[in-house]
Amino acid sequence: MAQVEEKSSGYLFTQPTTGKPHTETSMKQMRCSFKQALDLDIGAQMVHGAIAPETSVVADDLTPYCLRHTYATDLQSADVPINVAKDFLEHKSIAMTSHIYTHLSDEAFTNASLKVLSFATESRKKTQKKVVSIH
Repeated sequence: MAQVEEKSSGYLFTQPTTGKPHTETSMKQMRCSFKQALDLDIGAQMVHGAIAPETSVVADDLTPYCLRHTYATDLQSADVPINVAKDFLEHKSIAMTSHIYTHLSDEAFTNASLKVLSFATESRKKTQKKVVSIH
């Protein structure tokens, strides 16, 4: 079996042309390109080579780092066990993952409410079956 040698800089994102770590300037350009692409995908309009501010919906403070929180929340919504999410995010503790990175969505609250209602309904049915009426 052939052995594959992995040559990695250890960085998740590197400059596409050089493979070197990003500089402060190249990181700023990457963030701007990312925001612009996201804004256009959501429906913003370009005017004179720039996003028209009135059509932009992407927050000014959005960074690639923010996506870690979205990813953690998506893992939670997909019912991925918290200890697996912790490992995916490379956290040392589950507390970091559960208290800081995951956020409950409206859908999560709705689904939890439906589960509780379903459980209550099923419990009532079981209890009613056990009650014997004597007439």
